[in-house]
Amino acid sequence: MVLFHGAVGWEMLTVANYKKNKPKTKFYIDSHQDFHNSGTFWLSKFFQYKIFNRFLIRKVRRYVDKFLYLSYESREFIVNMYGLNDNELEFYPLGGNIVNINNKKIYSENIRKKHNFSYDDILIVHSGKLEKAKKTKELIEAFKSIKSENLRLLIIGNIPNQEKDILEPLIASDNRILFLGWKSADELIQYLCAADLYFQPGTQSATMQNAICCGTPVALYPYKSHEPYVVGNGFFVTDVQSYINVFNIILSDNKILIEMSNRSYSIAKDLLDYKILASRLYY
Repeated sequence: MVLFHGAVGWEMLTVANYKKNKPKTKFYIDSHQDFHNSGTFWLSKFFQYKIFNRFLIRKVRRYVDKFLYLSYESREFIVNMYGLNDNELEFYPLGGNIVNINNKKIYSENIRKKHNFSYDDILIVHSGKLEKAKKTKELIEAFKSIKSENLRLLIIGNIPNQEKDILEPLIASDNRILFLGWKSADELIQYLCAADLYFQPGTQSATMQNAICCGTPVALYPYKSHEPYVVGNGFFVTDVQSYINVFNIILSDNKILIEMSNRSYSIAKDLLDYKILASRLYY
């Protein structure tokens, strides 16, 4: 079995030739490209994708068992750019390691003890490289408008120089906000397990999948790619008022977060479990 990462490059021809000589070999090509991250300049869109890559795809497609798209937007891209058909495609999302409920409880207890949070506190985690497109400023402003002492906002990541003068005073102005800086992958998982809600109102990030694998509810911008991941386990948010609405909802009935947590686990098991995803490639 060969899984070729990214539907680009001359090497696809090499693998196709190998498959031609050894026809029992499974040959998959995955694609994470979409119109947000690829072909954003007309020159690359036309020459790199519409002509060069499309030529390569046409050469190899008869030998490919499936083209795997990582998101709905990736599907839209490869269909538009390469002219692929439905029977050549399969949804194959980025996966994750599901954290079992016992480990989730342990991580949550450890994080709450470390920061002296009570069990009545509702922990909201936001993470990433905190550029303008992450909407961190808008999230903080919405958070600050809610006066409940039970809400806590934990921000993980790094602040680019151009955003420091904006974000640092906002963070310092509210003692319910805790900026934790950059964390290792293992540490981030622990904070995601402790979170009552993972809030990602801006650009897309694989941390969203990790949060769901931790059984954590999510609040996400309604990109088409997010549609499979918000089904009874969170909220779609578009602007400051929608962030405020989410805060008010979870404060008025925090039991809803328990139900959403269970639903996140269900979605993780259905879509994101690495073991299940890997097994699909062999059968």
